[in-house]
Amino acid sequence: MRRTIIILSSLIAISTPSFAEELTWYTLPIVGLAELKDGKPSDGAIYAVQKLVESELPQLEHRYIVSVPNRVIHEMSSGTPLCTTIGVKHPDRDEVGYFVPFVPALPMHLVVRPEIQDRLPLTNGVVSFEKLIQTEGLQGVITPARTYSADLSELILLAKKEKKIASISSNSMGGNLLSMISYGRYDYTLEYPIVVSRTNESQSSSAKLISIPIAEGIHMGHAGFYCTRSSWGKNMALQLDSAIRRMATHPDQLIDLYRSTNDEEMVSRFEPQIRAYLLERAKTATEL
Repeated sequence: MRRTIIILSSLIAISTPSFAEELTWYTLPIVGLAELKDGKPSDGAIYAVQKLVESELPQLEHRYIVSVPNRVIHEMSSGTPLCTTIGVKHPDRDEVGYFVPFVPALPMHLVVRPEIQDRLPLTNGVVSFEKLIQTEGLQGVITPARTYSADLSELILLAKKEKKIASISSNSMGGNLLSMISYGRYDYTLEYPIVVSRTNESQSSSAKLISIPIAEGIHMGHAGFYCTRSSWGKNMALQLDSAIRRMATHPDQLIDLYRSTNDEEMVSRFEPQIRAYLLERAKTATEL
């Protein structure tokens, strides 16, 4: 009888399917960084990163939901078990999610229409943002949905107080700001060069925008993942942190991702900082 029970138990164990734990990623679409197809990242730097992360966490079932910043914050504050695809650290999401840093974010550039270029305070092809916001007749625009570097934040705050820069809410993660620049509603904004490049590819030749390095934009930001502030989210954040540290032990594959999605000159300029960051990240666990 005992032998029969053991055999039956073994058969039940074999026939019972095992279900992988599900990890739901909320994706914030950004042209050039997170191109979507059928609701999943299909092209861009974020897609490439997600494929690496999936390969490091095969025990999880990964699914994606297209979202917007306000919804992400609402869902996290409600305790919904989710993580965001890679993005830049943001104070609003810090309040409702655990942030797990992954890679440095390259600095944003100034974005203008070609006919504006002669009016910019340029030195050797680099624009001074401090002088720019003092230039009469030029109006900038940003969105609170995005994170701007510490190098520029104080200058942006000053420019907003003096009404030199408008702040416009955007569920498209700022994609509509480039259209506003193209159509002449504003004169400049801040954006990653790869986003500008991909946007130009979809525009008519008369609507091309140009991106220009900013003298004050010399430091990289922190890009990583957010998981809901809950016991589930903390456990998932720790799993992500372990995966990230494993990947960071091989910095060349991650630096190759930068090269495949960014200007080679820009990547070469920041490569020593990127490499040093990744090697240190491999050794350092995130405190949650």
